[in-house]
Amino acid sequence: RLKICIKLALAYFKIPYTFFYQLGLSSKGVPNDFDLVLLKFLVHYNRLWVGSAPVDKTLLEIGFGDSLVNGMLFYLIGGSHSILVDVNSPKKRDLAYYLSFAAYASKFIEFDPVRKIKVNKCRSFEALSHVCCIDWSSEGLNALMERDIEVDFIISHSCLEHIPLDLLSDL
Repeated sequence: RLKICIKLALAYFKIPYTFFYQLGLSSKGVPNDFDLVLLKFLVHYNRLWVGSAPVDKTLLEIGFGDSLVNGMLFYLIGGSHSILVDVNSPKKRDLAYYLSFAAYASKFIEFDPVRKIKVNKCRSFEALSHVCCIDWSSEGLNALMERDIEVDFIISHSCLEHIPLDLLSDL
Protein backbone atom coordinates (compact mmCIF):
# COMPACT_ATOMS: atom_id res chain seq x y z
CA ARG A 1 0.00 0.00 0.00
CA LEU A 2 2.85 2.37 0.76
CA LYS A 3 4.31 1.81 -2.70
CA ILE A 4 0.99 2.68 -4.33
CA CYS A 5 0.61 5.81 -2.18
CA ILE A 6 4.10 6.97 -3.12
CA LYS A 7 3.43 6.36 -6.81
CA LEU A 8 0.15 8.26 -6.63
CA ALA A 9 1.89 11.15 -4.90
CA LEU A 10 4.60 11.19 -7.58
CA ALA A 11 1.93 11.08 -10.30
CA TYR A 12 0.63 14.38 -8.97
CA PHE A 13 3.87 16.01 -10.19
CA LYS A 14 3.32 14.58 -13.71
CA ILE A 15 6.79 13.09 -13.97
CA PRO A 16 6.87 10.85 -17.05
CA TYR A 17 7.05 7.10 -16.49
CA THR A 18 10.15 6.91 -18.70
CA PHE A 19 12.05 8.97 -16.11
CA PHE A 20 11.59 6.29 -13.43
CA TYR A 21 12.14 3.50 -15.96
CA GLN A 22 15.49 4.97 -17.07
CA LEU A 23 16.62 5.33 -13.45
CA GLY A 24 15.77 1.70 -12.83
CA LEU A 25 13.15 2.60 -10.23
CA SER A 26 10.34 1.03 -12.22
CA SER A 27 10.06 -1.64 -14.86
CA LYS A 28 7.49 -3.10 -17.17
CA GLY A 29 6.29 -6.65 -16.67
CA VAL A 30 8.62 -9.50 -17.52
CA PRO A 31 6.77 -11.12 -20.42
CA ASN A 32 8.88 -14.29 -20.49
CA ASP A 33 8.00 -15.17 -16.92
CA PHE A 34 4.84 -17.24 -17.45
CA ASP A 35 4.26 -17.65 -13.71
CA LEU A 36 4.28 -13.91 -13.02
CA VAL A 37 1.96 -13.09 -15.92
CA LEU A 38 -0.41 -15.96 -15.09
CA LEU A 39 -0.48 -15.04 -11.41
CA LYS A 40 -1.68 -11.54 -12.27
CA PHE A 41 -4.48 -12.95 -14.40
CA LEU A 42 -5.42 -15.56 -11.80
CA VAL A 43 -6.01 -12.83 -9.21
CA HIS A 44 -8.87 -11.54 -11.35
CA TYR A 45 -9.96 -14.98 -12.51
CA ASN A 46 -10.35 -16.26 -8.94
CA ARG A 47 -12.33 -13.19 -7.86
CA LEU A 48 -14.60 -12.84 -10.89
CA TRP A 49 -14.91 -15.89 -13.09
CA VAL A 50 -14.36 -19.14 -11.19
CA GLY A 51 -17.42 -21.28 -11.78
CA SER A 52 -19.01 -18.95 -14.31
CA ALA A 53 -17.66 -18.11 -17.75
CA PRO A 54 -17.81 -14.42 -18.70
CA VAL A 55 -20.06 -15.16 -21.71
CA ASP A 56 -21.10 -12.03 -23.64
CA LYS A 57 -18.86 -9.92 -21.41
CA THR A 58 -16.28 -7.29 -22.34
CA LEU A 59 -12.99 -6.76 -20.56
CA LEU A 60 -11.11 -3.46 -20.41
CA GLU A 61 -7.47 -3.67 -19.39
CA ILE A 62 -5.72 -0.39 -18.69
CA GLY A 63 -1.99 -0.88 -19.11
CA PHE A 64 -1.59 -4.21 -20.90
CA GLY A 65 2.21 -3.97 -20.76
CA ASP A 66 4.28 -6.06 -23.10
CA SER A 67 1.72 -8.57 -24.34
CA LEU A 68 -1.94 -9.24 -25.06
CA VAL A 69 -2.01 -12.36 -22.87
CA ASN A 70 -4.90 -11.22 -20.67
CA GLY A 71 -7.09 -10.64 -23.73
CA MET A 72 -6.26 -14.12 -25.02
CA LEU A 73 -6.94 -15.74 -21.64
CA PHE A 74 -10.22 -13.84 -21.28
CA TYR A 75 -11.32 -15.21 -24.67
CA LEU A 76 -10.22 -18.74 -23.77
CA ILE A 77 -12.39 -18.75 -20.61
CA GLY A 78 -15.43 -17.53 -22.53
CA GLY A 79 -15.20 -13.73 -22.74
CA SER A 80 -16.56 -12.11 -25.87
CA HIS A 81 -14.35 -9.01 -26.35
CA SER A 82 -11.28 -7.38 -24.83
CA ILE A 83 -10.27 -3.74 -25.08
CA LEU A 84 -6.65 -3.28 -24.06
CA VAL A 85 -5.06 0.17 -23.81
CA ASP A 86 -1.54 1.29 -23.03
CA VAL A 87 0.85 4.02 -24.14
CA ASN A 88 3.07 1.52 -25.98
CA SER A 89 2.48 -1.24 -28.50
CA PRO A 90 2.85 -4.83 -27.31
CA LYS A 91 6.46 -5.94 -27.62
CA LYS A 92 5.49 -9.60 -27.68
CA ARG A 93 4.25 -10.39 -31.20
CA ASP A 94 5.68 -13.88 -31.52
CA LEU A 95 2.78 -16.29 -31.98
CA ALA A 96 4.80 -19.13 -30.43
CA TYR A 97 4.94 -17.17 -27.15
CA TYR A 98 1.13 -16.93 -26.98
CA LEU A 99 0.54 -20.57 -27.95
CA SER A 100 3.11 -21.73 -25.39
CA PHE A 101 1.52 -19.51 -22.76
CA ALA A 102 -1.95 -20.88 -23.51
CA ALA A 103 -0.66 -24.45 -23.20
CA TYR A 104 1.01 -23.61 -19.87
CA ALA A 105 -2.04 -21.75 -18.51
CA SER A 106 -4.36 -24.64 -19.44
CA LYS A 107 -2.77 -26.60 -16.60
CA PHE A 108 -4.34 -24.14 -14.14
CA ILE A 109 -7.44 -22.78 -15.90
CA GLU A 110 -10.19 -24.68 -17.69
CA PHE A 111 -10.54 -23.29 -21.21
CA ASP A 112 -13.43 -23.56 -23.63
CA PRO A 113 -12.32 -26.49 -25.85
CA VAL A 114 -13.64 -24.98 -29.11
CA ARG A 115 -11.91 -21.68 -28.43
CA LYS A 116 -8.69 -23.49 -27.58
CA ILE A 117 -8.76 -25.17 -30.99
CA LYS A 118 -9.38 -21.82 -32.70
CA VAL A 119 -6.40 -20.24 -30.92
CA ASN A 120 -4.16 -23.17 -31.81
CA LYS A 121 -5.10 -22.77 -35.49
CA CYS A 122 -3.86 -19.16 -35.58
CA ARG A 123 -0.86 -18.59 -37.83
CA SER A 124 0.05 -15.00 -36.88
CA PHE A 125 -0.12 -12.46 -34.08
CA GLU A 126 -2.72 -10.51 -36.05
CA ALA A 127 -4.86 -13.63 -36.52
CA LEU A 128 -4.66 -14.34 -32.78
CA SER A 129 -5.80 -10.79 -31.99
CA HIS A 130 -8.71 -11.20 -34.41
CA VAL A 131 -9.78 -14.68 -33.25
CA CYS A 132 -9.64 -13.62 -29.58
CA CYS A 133 -11.60 -10.41 -30.32
CA ILE A 134 -8.83 -8.25 -28.87
CA ASP A 135 -9.06 -4.56 -29.69
CA TRP A 136 -5.82 -2.98 -28.50
CA SER A 137 -4.56 0.58 -28.66
CA SER A 138 -1.26 2.27 -27.86
CA GLU A 139 -2.95 5.67 -27.51
CA GLY A 140 -3.50 5.31 -23.77
CA LEU A 141 -6.70 6.72 -22.33
CA ASN A 142 -7.17 8.84 -25.44
CA ALA A 143 -8.36 5.66 -27.14
CA LEU A 144 -11.24 5.53 -24.67
CA MET A 145 -12.14 9.21 -24.94
CA GLU A 146 -12.99 8.92 -28.63
CA ARG A 147 -15.32 5.93 -28.34
CA ASP A 148 -18.60 5.06 -26.74
CA ILE A 149 -17.89 1.71 -25.10
CA GLU A 150 -19.49 -0.45 -22.48
CA VAL A 151 -17.41 -2.85 -20.42
CA ASP A 152 -18.24 -5.43 -17.81
CA PHE A 153 -14.83 -5.84 -16.16
CA ILE A 154 -11.91 -3.45 -15.77
CA ILE A 155 -8.49 -4.71 -14.75
CA SER A 156 -5.22 -2.88 -14.29
CA HIS A 157 -1.81 -3.65 -12.86
CA SER A 158 0.39 -0.87 -11.51
CA CYS A 159 -0.52 1.73 -14.08
CA LEU A 160 -3.02 4.00 -12.37
CA GLU A 161 -0.19 6.09 -10.97
CA HIS A 162 0.88 6.96 -14.53
CA ILE A 163 -2.47 8.48 -15.48
CA PRO A 164 -2.69 12.26 -15.13
CA LEU A 165 -5.38 13.18 -12.63
CA ASP A 166 -7.16 15.52 -15.06
CA LEU A 167 -7.68 12.59 -17.47
CA LEU A 168 -9.36 10.53 -14.78
CA SER A 169 -11.97 13.18 -14.18
CA ASP A 170 -12.80 13.18 -17.92
CA LEU A 171 -13.63 9.46 -17.83
